[in-house]
Amino acid sequence: MSAALQMLAGTGAMPAFLMDARSAKINPLCYALAMAWALKEHGTAAAVRATARRVARDVFLPHQSKVKRLAKELDDAAVMKHATQVVDDVCRLLDIEPDKPFPVKQPEPIKLVEPPSCHLKPMRLAGYHKHRHWKCQHCSHTKPLDWRKS
Repeated sequence: MSAALQMLAGTGAMPAFLMDARSAKINPLCYALAMAWALKEHGTAAAVRATARRVARDVFLPHQSKVKRLAKELDDAAVMKHATQVVDDVCRLLDIEPDKPFPVKQPEPIKLVEPPSCHLKPMRLAGYHKHRHWKCQHCSHTKPLDWRKS
């Protein structure tokens, strides 16, 4: 186990300034729980980055630079590897199914849809939330999103 994770878990010898709870609003287990929640609910690197960006100011001061670097990391594989490693190491430290890897939700594949045409040009998406539809850019014609089914 890495020294950083020993410091996160509170095991091993740590300097006094790292033990100062006043420098953090959330403890390391809450950070691991936030990463686990992002992996379980979303399963994407973008969700992990957003979680890291939200909690970056609230972790221990020595760890803030690492969490901020994670929030800016461009490599999706590195982001996912870091998040799963943090959760797996904390689970191993707390003896929560230590031999079983943390299950990560696989994101649903994005289906590309061919837009309908009007005036020999593709229609554009219009509307918000549950009222999305296709709209012609030249006239007032509209079609529902699932226009091929009807």
